Amino acid sequence: MHVSPISCLRPNPARVQDFVTPPYDVFTRKTARQWAQKHPHSFITIDRPEVNFPEDYNVYASDVYAKASELLGQRLLDATLLADPTPCFYAWRLSGQRHSQIGIVGAASVDEYQNGHIKQHEAIRPEKLYDRIEHIEATSAQTSPVLMMHPAEPSLSLIIKASTAAHPLYDFTDTTGTHHSVWRIARPDAIAALSALYERIPTAYIADGHHRAAAAAQVAQAARTYKPETILPHQFLATLFSAEDLTILPYHRLIHDTNGMSPTELIEKIMEAGIHVKRCASYASDSATQPQQAQDMQAYLYVDNSWYHLDLSHLDDAQTNNTIAADLLQRHILAPLLGIEDPSTDPRISFIGGTASATELQEAAQATAGVMFSPAAVRAQQIMDVANAGKLMPPKSTWFEPKLLSGLFIRQI
Repeated sequence: MHVSPISCLRPNPARVQDFVTPPYDVFTRKTARQWAQKHPHSFITIDRPEVNFPEDYNVYASDVYAKASELLGQRLLDATLLADPTPCFYAWRLSGQRHSQIGIVGAASVDEYQNGHIKQHEAIRPEKLYDRIEHIEATSAQTSPVLMMHPAEPSLSLIIKASTAAHPLYDFTDTTGTHHSVWRIARPDAIAALSALYERIPTAYIADGHHRAAAAAQVAQAARTYKPETILPHQFLATLFSAEDLTILPYHRLIHDTNGMSPTELIEKIMEAGIHVKRCASYASDSATQPQQAQDMQAYLYVDNSWYHLDLSHLDDAQTNNTIAADLLQRHILAPLLGIEDPSTDPRISFIGGTASATELQEAAQATAGVMFSPAAVRAQQIMDVANAGKLMPPKSTWFEPKLLSGLFIRQI
């Protein structure tokens, strides 16, 4: 895998905490606007530029993307953003209450993405792809990193650890309570060592940011015609972690109704489908003592003020390689019983991230008189297995925590 150091725009350390934002795609249009109202000079106004326009404005209008470019220039003029022209790597450590992970920020190869050395596990939605292409072309920049993972490489971990001995360039806590520390790696020998170690890794995997990577690839393809002399468009901004260091939480599915069935009828239909159902006191894992494969095939259901544990492991296709619980739920319950044929477009389904509490899940289901499903969290190895098999997971199958921030590194092309 070829990973290059980057020159970039990055926030003034004195303003970084107020400028950076969560990833653009964790916001709805409403919550993005709310964030911008509270943080009017934050990166959300650039990453989601529609917040600068009336609520009913066309988010895909050309002047929306032009506004992103304009604001990016303004943040350079007012010294919120600083230009760092020296190509270097950055070590980025994210620390939560129970977990800490550290990775390297650099530029990954579009060619390796296109030839399959960088693999994906999620389908691309045309409207989201269009949005990121337009955003890159308007700003001439990649504004949010693609989260990538790779098999463990012990020597790489040692060099990254050594880079954190110096005083960090950034050291702050974001609004979610995650602590971020960033070190600049500019010594030529350290850059050469990191680049050489990444070359020893044959395959990497997109964990989050499929649309950003796909957009970068399409922009690069166009640039081969009108910018053949530059390599900048042929790489994309990425943050790379060892797969074993990542934490993946469940991604919950809320169906806004019961498709005309009573809760009792729904439970009966699920049991008739070959799924073992057991009522339980609360949403909490009771399968930790089971073998890993059995744990992977579990889910929880909340309906009519009650929690149920679903054991999917007895389904005929549960033993198939590269199967995950969210996929089994989709094939055996959501589509045939609840009528959710396409979860990426059906308005009757919503997705709730893995940090939500049991109480929040219950309240969401109660508010719609619907059904909440919580499939077992996907493991990093499962993602790699699915990607290696050339398959795709259902939409919203993985919730990585903690989240990378947007606006911390901006790579101009």
